Amino acid sequence: MEKLHGELRSDSYVAMPVRRVQIPKHGKPKEKRPLGIPAIRDRVCQQALKNRLEPIFEPVFNDCSFGYRPGRSAHDALRKIWRELMAGYQWVVDADLRDYFGSVDHEKLITMVAERISDGRVLKLIRQMLKSGYVENGKRLPTPQGTPQVGVISPLLSNIYLTPFDDEMIRRGHKLTRYADDWLVLCRTRTEAQQALNEATEILKELGLTLHPEKTRIVHIEMGFEFLGYKLKRGKGLKLSESKLSKKANAQGIYAVPKEQSVRRFMEQIRLMTQRKVPLSLKEIIDRINPTIRGWGMYYRKANVRKLFKRAWHQKLGQLGQIEKRRVKPDSTQFVMKLVRRDIKQECLGRLAIPIDNLNFSNRPVRTRMPGGVGGVRPKGRPLSRSNDRS
Repeated sequence: MEKLHGELRSDSYVAMPVRRVQIPKHGKPKEKRPLGIPAIRDRVCQQALKNRLEPIFEPVFNDCSFGYRPGRSAHDALRKIWRELMAGYQWVVDADLRDYFGSVDHEKLITMVAERISDGRVLKLIRQMLKSGYVENGKRLPTPQGTPQVGVISPLLSNIYLTPFDDEMIRRGHKLTRYADDWLVLCRTRTEAQQALNEATEILKELGLTLHPEKTRIVHIEMGFEFLGYKLKRGKGLKLSESKLSKKANAQGIYAVPKEQSVRRFMEQIRLMTQRKVPLSLKEIIDRINPTIRGWGMYYRKANVRKLFKRAWHQKLGQLGQIEKRRVKPDSTQFVMKLVRRDIKQECLGRLAIPIDNLNFSNRPVRTRMPGGVGGVRPKGRPLSRSNDRS
């Protein structure tokens, strides 16, 4: 740290080339995408630079941008989309940028930063980070354009580069919602959606960016669309009596669920961590999978996931039961096996994370949809609280 501090003060700091690795895409194991991993010293320098630049550029960013900004989250972006859907904007421009992190024009980005930063040393430092090159398969190669996808400062530079796009789309009256390089536009008619797509293509072309033709489309809410791991679509909705609702029901029948790919990936993670031959005790296995369960459950708590969480809970309980069952001697009596199953259930109820509990799923009404949806439901039978299950 002292050496890095001295290099920065003496203006002798030189950014090292990033290490580029190819990782498979989610759901497409045959396709790969490059990741540029900076050295630790460079990440420390980028974090210090980000801490100074973020308060300067944060007031400039548009309210339609939610990605990697303090005080904003993916749930805020989805909440904005939900309100617009309820307001009648049900034609969606679902767009995808082609190789965004590899297409950023360095000179245009430096010019945008220079509009707010006049210190030449800071601009020189950013230029070094962008031009540091990368190492792949033992060869050092230059980076004429693009930003490292795993760089600490890359999300901030991404928001700076796309701010002109945000401002121009909002100025033209479009309902744009952007999270990093993922964005969509909601419109009232298909004609408006086509116009928004044409104008977005024109604005992005000035920034040197292009849309992916196969992943960009115009859809209606009837067909559904995916954004930030959620799938939003219009369906039949929940058929609940008025006594079970604390708010007015969603008359439009729009719902949000985790996308199928995310559910499969979550189930696969749990399966790999609860294999029958895993050399861990039941308590250790539960402590191992709890962070994954809580993280996934907290992120998708805004969706219609009541049945999904129940199915996941019973599946995890069954997997843990199979692990413990194999550890009992084959000549054990049926009575002993019943005791083992009882002990497993008690252990799980006492320690295993239950996503439903993260939703405050109890006797009091809770929101089971995003804002504007069903106000709440009450579970049938006795409550699913842990204290009652133990008794």
